[in-house]
Amino acid sequence: MSITIEKLKELSTERSFERGVDYYEGGYVNDPIKFGNTILADVLGNSSPYYEVEINIKNPSQNFCSCPYDYGGICKHRIALALKWIHEQDSFEEKKELDNYREIEYEDYDLFEYLTSMDLIYILNSIINDDKSKILEVLKYREQIDQMNLELYNIKAKVLKDLIIENIEKNIKEGVLSIKQSNSFYNYIHELNNLLNYQDITKRLRKEIIDSIIEKLSNRNCPEKDLMHDIIKSTIQSKEELTYVIDKIKKANYNGAEYFLEKLNENEIDFY
Repeated sequence: MSITIEKLKELSTERSFERGVDYYEGGYVNDPIKFGNTILADVLGNSSPYYEVEINIKNPSQNFCSCPYDYGGICKHRIALALKWIHEQDSFEEKKELDNYREIEYEDYDLFEYLTSMDLIYILNSIINDDKSKILEVLKYREQIDQMNLELYNIKAKVLKDLIIENIEKNIKEGVLSIKQSNSFYNYIHELNNLLNYQDITKRLRKEIIDSIIEKLSNRNCPEKDLMHDIIKSTIQSKEELTYVIDKIKKANYNGAEYFLEKLNENEIDFY
């Protein structure tokens, strides 16, 4: 994968792409440099004299901009820098070291002074992906400062699903959850139900939630089956999905499935 016009359009909204073209053609990209597979530049902005922008030319999905844009897709500043690379690669100064980056004193470690913002994002992702509850903490902070969007709500739904499944598996294996684990488990269920009922969670993710939970319901030691049924019911948004769930439940044929199937009738679910 590399930077192409098609890839930029895929990563951005139509409006952001158009504004990015305007910024590129207007000469807003200043002092572009290439450092390894990363291109960097200062791009003029509205709320700030300029924004720091970085893009991985081998994988443009890895990108960064210091602007506050958070409306879906990548911002106009990143589009402008990418277009500069596509059309004017000769204008980029190639550097082996980023001498304009702040030096970081850290005992025997000098790695950090050579890291870009994307490197740090990668490191942080690696750390928090080993503990999904940390991802949830970050997303809750974003909610507190009113900085969520549909993509982040879908990420939150997926994280909650994974945490619920992890707790079910732990309960099946160990037979009981600690009080702290149990409280977290119920909170995850409550939060996921809220997201499914009030946010636009993608059809693909809702199907993934259904499949994961029904698979665990098939184990006779699966805890809180009624609450799992509530989650499944919250995922259903069409008659097609209702049929899908009914078929899956019938095939699973676990203890309590028949009772749940009786509740799953079209009169109890509103489709919009």
